[in-house]
Amino acid sequence: MKKPLFLTLVFSIAILSALSASADPGFNIVESHINITTGSETTLNPSFKANNTGTTRLNINFSGLTLSKGNDNIFIESLNNITNLANGSSQTQSFSIGIPKQQLNGVYIGTLTANSNASNSDTISFNINVTPTYDASVGFSEMELGSARLNSTHTRSFNITNRGNADLTNVSFAFSESGTNLRANKTNFVLQFNQTEAIEFNITVPELFSTGNITLGTLKISSPALTKDLFTINANVGGGLIIEDLDVYLTTRKSESDSDLDVPDGRKLNFGDEEAGPGSELRFNLNIENTFSDEEDIDINDATVLVTIMEIDDGEDIEEESSKFDVNADSSQEVDVIINIPYSVEEGSYDVLIEVKGEDDSNNVHTAQMEVEIEIDRETRDVAITEASISPGRIKCSGSAIIYAAITNLGRRAEDDTSFQIVNEELGIDYMQRGIKLSEVPSEDNNRFSKSQTITPGKNAKDGTYAIELKAYIIEGAAWETKNLDITIEGCGEKKEAPIIEEKENQSQTDVIESPQTGDMNDAGQGEISSGEEIPILEPETTEEKTLFQQPFFIIALAALNIAIIAGIAFFAKSFFKK
Repeated sequence: MKKPLFLTLVFSIAILSALSASADPGFNIVESHINITTGSETTLNPSFKANNTGTTRLNINFSGLTLSKGNDNIFIESLNNITNLANGSSQTQSFSIGIPKQQLNGVYIGTLTANSNASNSDTISFNINVTPTYDASVGFSEMELGSARLNSTHTRSFNITNRGNADLTNVSFAFSESGTNLRANKTNFVLQFNQTEAIEFNITVPELFSTGNITLGTLKISSPALTKDLFTINANVGGGLIIEDLDVYLTTRKSESDSDLDVPDGRKLNFGDEEAGPGSELRFNLNIENTFSDEEDIDINDATVLVTIMEIDDGEDIEEESSKFDVNADSSQEVDVIINIPYSVEEGSYDVLIEVKGEDDSNNVHTAQMEVEIEIDRETRDVAITEASISPGRIKCSGSAIIYAAITNLGRRAEDDTSFQIVNEELGIDYMQRGIKLSEVPSEDNNRFSKSQTITPGKNAKDGTYAIELKAYIIEGAAWETKNLDITIEGCGEKKEAPIIEEKENQSQTDVIESPQTGDMNDAGQGEISSGEEIPILEPETTEEKTLFQQPFFIIALAALNIAIIAGIAFFAKSFFKK
């Protein structure tokens, strides 16, 4: 009985040993270390592989996610634990290490530990070398000096901060343009990591330089490790060109006109009773003055005036530029710029920018500018023929031409029954289209109607030039707007009769009145009155100044006096003879 019991025990131990051997867990990390060199403001994305070398599934988690250099740290991020890793299999784990912009440079070390649920572990060593990154910032990109004169010096200040991850040594400042004599209160100094320094500097506007609202140049930091633009310096440098006077003249589409004189900078244009609207014309009359003195003797050449109305054409700018002109020292030039308001304009206020620009003999740029505002108004009802052309403009008697025209609703209300007509009675042309619907919204496609029409002269056409009338109607029978296109017809064999122009006689007589007393004296010394005689009325331009003795009333009075004297003599003579 003892022997079978012994054999059973030995067999059980062997089975347990075999089972224990078949369930032996184990894993390892393939990579033993990770070494990376990088700059700041980057993100690293390394990876490693974990192998399950045992005979059972494993769960693996990680610790030691901090890498250090003294008191400064960076961190392993986005590393997930491994779950249910099958025996005999492997898994690649990716993760990230973020390096901030101002992470102090140096080597960051650490050890990542992997622990399984079977109490197995393995490690990876990290060496991350963060290289120096040099940068500095002032927190703004432009500095304004304000008003300045040529050959004037100005003092300004700013704060500068080291935004890199290493010290900046031998720091100084420079300016992009020569002749400005830049001087700072600190030079060849150390701008330490993450520190700020207050800087004060002087800068001079050169004696010979550009004028107007200009950029003097760029101030920059300079050190062995970093050269960088910090900010531009702008100034309104006086002298050179100025807009001495601005007058603006308005002509509306209906040929009504008004003006706004002596317009100052920044004002809204005011045209009295008239208002600018679609199709209006604006004439900007400017007096441009060169303020350099005769002694300075700086002439400004190839100057131009650019007028821009901002965002007026369906959100786009429109602009017109003058021809080039010269302005000598201590003199001025009058310049006109004409700009037309588009038909598709919306009601509202629009900014107008006026820019003058020229160069002196040293290639310095001189500028001046003004800004005004214009109000655009639309009438309640208004339709215009906004395009009209004929091609060809000269045809043979049996030929034809194509008329292209467009009408646009310029009013504030929709038009549901607009008509368009092409007509010439002599040529037998009469095309009419009714019931045209036009939207009141300029940006909509149906705010405008266009038409191409072929015209052929009638069989009775004669050689000559004819006016083709284009008419737009809002109200039936009354043309709202009319435009003419001329066409010349040749080869008909008979010429069109020229219009008869009645000539008036070259006389100043325009009216007739009856004179109360004219004519010769009779034998008895009594003048006869010739009633009904025609006397020309003199026009003002032919009137002559006469003396008192040439005046009609004096002659009449003198004749009456003579009659009275003669009558008196006759009376006394009769009385004398009776006695």
